[in-house]
Amino acid sequence: MMKKKYAFLLYYTLLVFISWSVYSNITSRRADDGDGDDGDDDDGGDVENQIFLPLSLFTQAREIISVGKIPLVATVNKGFLELTHNWLCNTEFMHVHDQVILIATDLSAYTVISKRWPDVKVTLWEIDSKLADEQKYPSPGYRKLTLIRVKFLLALLRHGISFLQFETDCFWRRSPLARLGSYRGYDVIAAQKGNGEFADDYTPSLSVGFVFVNATSAAVEIWKEMIKRLEADVTTAWEQTILYALCKERFNGANCELFPYSAITDGVWYKMNDAMRATLAQDPDIINTNWVVGNRKKVKMLKLFKQWFVEDDRDTCGKRPLWMKSERSI
Repeated sequence: MMKKKYAFLLYYTLLVFISWSVYSNITSRRADDGDGDDGDDDDGGDVENQIFLPLSLFTQAREIISVGKIPLVATVNKGFLELTHNWLCNTEFMHVHDQVILIATDLSAYTVISKRWPDVKVTLWEIDSKLADEQKYPSPGYRKLTLIRVKFLLALLRHGISFLQFETDCFWRRSPLARLGSYRGYDVIAAQKGNGEFADDYTPSLSVGFVFVNATSAAVEIWKEMIKRLEADVTTAWEQTILYALCKERFNGANCELFPYSAITDGVWYKMNDAMRATLAQDPDIINTNWVVGNRKKVKMLKLFKQWFVEDDRDTCGKRPLWMKSERSI
């Protein structure tokens, strides 16, 4: 009996050691994505190694890619659970859950989502416990989460993983994924940022709330530069402003494109009158809730527009409206 016990302990110790060795190698190595990176880190190329990404994230992403699908990646924390649960109920019958990876940044979020949605891929990536609760725009905590997200996306790119980043505080009328097939040869395809002030001189910009990124050398260089600029100016710089500037100047030869605002719209939609919606975004695939600040306000807005899919018990998914049942899922 004692021999069996010691044999088990030895086996377990070796297993932990091997797992940690693989984990450390994955999080520190450079993926060969054909960009000719020589490992010179003076330009910020080593920034993704300032965080430890779990092996499961790369494994899950490659599982999705192996069946010809694109990983849909979003970060969530305890403070974002209610909105995340609503999005999962919203998209339950759209056949997209099998390609979703939710990166939970605290144990509470990971446990709740894993238990309630066992078919959704969830990776636990614990960071600063102070960031587990709601981080309102544009608080320092919000900015810190933004920088962390940009860093882990760079890690995905450098491991040759293309992805679509989205946020769960949104409403999907239908899956937008079929649209990606018409955008070939681009490094970055992003949603547009709406005209929140309805100014006559408004210049269209891009939003990072819904963005497809191809694992190309140009995209890698853009994300490295984004991190460099964000870290150089942590009080006023924003990832979407930097990304827009880099795309506009075609940084490192990058080829960027915008999704039509009529298809992927943002929280400005909630401020529009009926005439403006009919002109700019009458029947969008997605409505993001940026421009609506604070989770309580977002929930209230979604409920007001009948885009809330969670019952009062905060667990059960409610019935879909008849107009959604008539939509074709892609």
